[in-house]
Amino acid sequence: MRTTIGRRTLCAPVLVAALLAPLLALAVAAAHARYDHSTPKQGEVVATSPARVDIFTAQEMKKEQATTAITVADASSARVDNDDTTVDDADRKHFSVGLKPNLPAGRYVVSFKNVSDEDGEADNGQFAFYVGAGPTAAQTALDATLKITAKTDEVKHSNSHTGLIVAIIIIVVAVIVVAGGGFTLLRRRRRI
Repeated sequence: MRTTIGRRTLCAPVLVAALLAPLLALAVAAAHARYDHSTPKQGEVVATSPARVDIFTAQEMKKEQATTAITVADASSARVDNDDTTVDDADRKHFSVGLKPNLPAGRYVVSFKNVSDEDGEADNGQFAFYVGAGPTAAQTALDATLKITAKTDEVKHSNSHTGLIVAIIIIVVAVIVVAGGGFTLLRRRRRI
């Protein structure tokens, strides 16, 4: 009976580590107030001029005017937003900006920046949407140069997360090795 209790006791840390490791890795991967989706969507063609652009992020954002902004520009780089970026008090994963009424048909580029309230990491990017008509081949090529998240930001975050992920893996392996040693010890005691 002691052997069974000992095995269960040793199995508990192994099971906990095995269950927590993937969850921790997912939490690390989902970190930062990264772009999740928007209205209008990236590359979307809308029939009429939208009243606003809404962006949703993976984490809650800081509600500070200096760190959070959405701007929208037309083909001549003239701003067509109302310069009234707002973080939603009821859902701080949502921020928006109003647009000038009756935008003419064409391509509009949305630029945004924000800072995560959870870890203080910044995110920024750009995407285009279209009013009235879809993109030309030249506009599609321009859209391909826009990034939802800046490459330098991606590299910085992936490097900082790599160390944490490696540490989690080492801890899990160490728990498994210690538990395995415990099982071996129990088997030896049982034989005696």
